[in-house]
Amino acid sequence: MRDKNHPSIIFWSLGNEAGLGRNHFLMAEAARSLDPTRFIHYEGDYKTEIADVYSRMYASVDETIKIGARLDTPEDADDALRARSLKPFVQCEYAHAMGNGPGSLKEYWDAFYGSDRNMGGFIWEWLDHGIRRKTPDGQEYYAYGGDFGDQPNDGNFVIDGLLFPDRTPSPGLIEYKKVIEPVLAEVISDYPLTLKITNRYDFSDLDGINATFCVAIDGVERQSEAFSMHFIPPGESRSFELPFINTRIANETGEVWLTVVFTLAESATWAEAGHEVAWYQYQLQPQYGRAPRYNLTDLSLDVKESKTNVAVRGGEVEAEFDKVYGRFTRLAYRGKNVMEAGPRLNFWRAVTDNDRGWANYQKSWRDAGYDALQHRIVSLETNVSEDRVCFTVNARIAPPKHTRCIEAEYRYTLLANGSLSIVVSGKFVGDWPATVPRIGLQLHLPRELESVSWFGLGPGEAYIDSKEAGRVGLWQASVDELLTPYVFPQENGNRQDTRWVEFSSAENAVLHVSGVPDFSFSAHRFTPEDFDQARHRYELVPRSDVVVNIDLCHNGLGSNSCGPTPLPQHLIAPDPFSFKVELRPPDVIYHADDTSDRSVHHLVAHEPIPEELECDSYSILAAR
Repeated sequence: MRDKNHPSIIFWSLGNEAGLGRNHFLMAEAARSLDPTRFIHYEGDYKTEIADVYSRMYASVDETIKIGARLDTPEDADDALRARSLKPFVQCEYAHAMGNGPGSLKEYWDAFYGSDRNMGGFIWEWLDHGIRRKTPDGQEYYAYGGDFGDQPNDGNFVIDGLLFPDRTPSPGLIEYKKVIEPVLAEVISDYPLTLKITNRYDFSDLDGINATFCVAIDGVERQSEAFSMHFIPPGESRSFELPFINTRIANETGEVWLTVVFTLAESATWAEAGHEVAWYQYQLQPQYGRAPRYNLTDLSLDVKESKTNVAVRGGEVEAEFDKVYGRFTRLAYRGKNVMEAGPRLNFWRAVTDNDRGWANYQKSWRDAGYDALQHRIVSLETNVSEDRVCFTVNARIAPPKHTRCIEAEYRYTLLANGSLSIVVSGKFVGDWPATVPRIGLQLHLPRELESVSWFGLGPGEAYIDSKEAGRVGLWQASVDELLTPYVFPQENGNRQDTRWVEFSSAENAVLHVSGVPDFSFSAHRFTPEDFDQARHRYELVPRSDVVVNIDLCHNGLGSNSCGPTPLPQHLIAPDPFSFKVELRPPDVIYHADDTSDRSVHHLVAHEPIPEELECDSYSILAAR
C-alpha cells in the first residue's frame, strides 16, 4: 500500500517462485478491489488463470520469438491455456548478469521488438552484493557467501549484478545501454548517403537530441558535422540525406567508417547536456589497396644452429628459437626485447560464472583435459636463405592419459627486417566435447611493454555475443587498464574484431601484431590459470611479464549461470582451423616505388594465405 501511488509502479506481482495455490487467487482478488487500474503479474500462474500478463523466466530467444508469434499453444490445450495466447508476454527474468556477461542481449531485444505481444523483460540483477573487506595486510576486496564462516551459503551467487559493488558499471551494463538505446539509425542507401532514423521513445519526440556524424579512415577522423533531424514523433522514422564524403577521402586507402552520435541538447534531471544517448556505425569502405612490400635487398641474416637452438642475427633483429619445444624464446629489435616466449597454441580460458552454469561447460572442458594440454614436437624442419629463416613445426597437443589430441602445424618465417609471420593450422583428433573454450596463440612479452594501442572494437571488453557496445576505432590503454575487475576472477578483458595491436614501452620498444582474419586479443599480468585458481582479486599475484592472447575465436558467454547457454552461432565446435599472425617492428623498410599510405597498418603476407582461410572450413564465419 505504501507504493500504490508511485508513478513507476505499472502492475502488481503476487510473489515469486512460490507455486500456485488458493492464496494467490485471494491475493489477486484483494489487489483488484484495492486498485483496479493496474495489471496483475505472477510468473507461477502458467495458464494465466488470475494474471493479466503471461510471464516466464529465461525463455530462450527462439522460444521468445515463438511466443511473440502466438505459436506456443499446444494442440491439446484447454480453454484457459488457449486464452493465454491473447495476453501480452513478459520475461520477468531473461538474462543473468553474473560475472562476465550476459551474452545475446541484442538477439533478445530483436525478438522483443519483433512482436507486439512481447513486452520485453528484466535482467537479474542490478547490483553485485559484495561486502567491502580488507585482508590482514590491507588489500581491499569484496566478500561473499562463505567468507564469514557462514554455512550454508550460496558462494558468489550474490555477485550477479550489472553494477560492481562500488556502483561502477560493468561491461554488461554498457552493453545493455547500447542494445536498448532509444534512437535507432540505419544507412539505407550509399549513393546518395541516406540515413534512416527511428525514434523508439513512446512519448517524446527527438527535438531535445543533437545529432552529429563523423567519417574516419583507419580510426583517424577526417570529416565531422552536425545535422538536424527535424521533428520525429514517438515511434516513427524519417530519412535524411547526409553530405557525401569528399573525393579525397573516398579515394584513400583504408577502412572508412561513418559514426553517428546522438546526445542530449540540454541538461535533464538524469544527465548533463552532451550525454550520449545513442550511436551508430557503418562501414562506408573496406580496406583496399596494395599491401606494402619490404625491401630486403641490402639485408641479410646470420643463422647459427646447434642441436637444441637456432640463433638469428641480422639487420636490426635478434631471435632465439628453441628446437626442443618448437617455439621462439626471444625476439628483439635494435637490441630491445619485445618477446620472451611464444607464440604457442592455447585452447583454455579462465572459467566464467556462465561456464559453470546449468550446462556446466567447464566440467566437459576439464574432463576432456583442455586445462592440462601438453605440447609434444613431432617434427621440425629448418630452412635458411640469405634474408629469411623458416621453421615448420608439427606438434601433438594432448592431455595426459587420453588418446584425443590436436594435431597442429606452425609455419614460422622470420625476415631480416624483423617481421615474423606465423601460420597456424590444426585439427581435433578423437573424442572431444561439442564446444572449445577458445582457439588462439599465447605469447609472453617483457613487463615494460605495458602501453597498448589497437585498431578494432573498443574501448571496453567484447566477446562474440556481447560486442554491440564496441565501436571500431583507434584505442589506447595500459595493460592494467585492460583488466576487468570482476569480484570473482574469471576470463576478462578480451578485445574483439581487432585489425592490429601494438605493445610499447617508455624506452620505445614496440611490437606490432596483425592477423588474418581479424582477431581478438587480451593482455594481462596473469595467465588464464591464474584467474582460474583465484576466488578473490587479492589472490591474483602479478607476473613478471605480460601475457598476451591472440585469439581466432572464443566460445560465447551466454547467461547460463542461471539462464540460457550461448546461442548456437556463438559456440565453437572442434573443427579444423587455420589462421595467420604477423609480429613486426612498427617501422619497416618499404620499396621506394610503394605509394601506399605508410601511416596505415596493413597485414603483409609473405606467402600465400593458407587455402583454409579462403573457404568455409572451420567456421571462421561462425566464430566471428
